Amino acid sequence: MMTGTGNMTGTGNEHELVLHGPLTLPHAAAIRDRLLLALRGNPRLVLRLEAEETDVSFVQILLSARLSARRAGGALRLAAPPGPALARLLAEGGFAGPDGLADDAPGDPAPDERAAGQGNEPAPAGAAA
Repeated sequence: MMTGTGNMTGTGNEHELVLHGPLTLPHAAAIRDRLLLALRGNPRLVLRLEAEETDVSFVQILLSARLSARRAGGALRLAAPPGPALARLLAEGGFAGPDGLADDAPGDPAPDERAAGQGNEPAPAGAAA
């Protein structure tokens, strides 16, 4: 089994991607590529996590993928509440919500910025924060 990969199934507008294996830094590039590929054709994505272990690199990839889905007019959600390790990482980072992910995690653009396709871009050099 190759780690950090998954299978995708779907009906209607929503598709499910199953990620299995360790969702950790050594596998981050493969996980990111798989999510981006899945989102390219299906911006409404449900993730089913069958992870042996996870770390903060997966949290970053997960939040980034969710932002990409939103910018494409879609959504990314978890199929089930996260396991204990991921739930702890999400809670410690302020990213936890009822389904595992907060609706507006720190760093997400505000709703009006999402509509305008803005947000999460760095400020120009010398700009006031």
